[in-house]
Amino acid sequence: LKREHLATSTPDPALHSTLPQRAVLGEVDAFVSHSWMDDEASKWAALQRFREAFKVVHGREPTVWLDKICLDQSDIARNLGCLPVY
Repeated sequence: LKREHLATSTPDPALHSTLPQRAVLGEVDAFVSHSWMDDEASKWAALQRFREAFKVVHGREPTVWLDKICLDQSDIARNLGCLPVY
């Protein structure tokens, strides 16, 4: 994930087709819902703070489920069923 991936407020099908990696229940460390209205710089800074704190505690990079990347934004209705709601 790169900062510029958070900069746009429009769906980018290329992100969905190239970035996600398959994960099973229990392998994801954090769920992040991308708000189209949030400031990209603030969101990136918050994700980096989380990342650094996670690495200190767990000694590895976190696995993050980001809806903008993991859901096909061009077919959101079909993909809403993929949301991990508990």
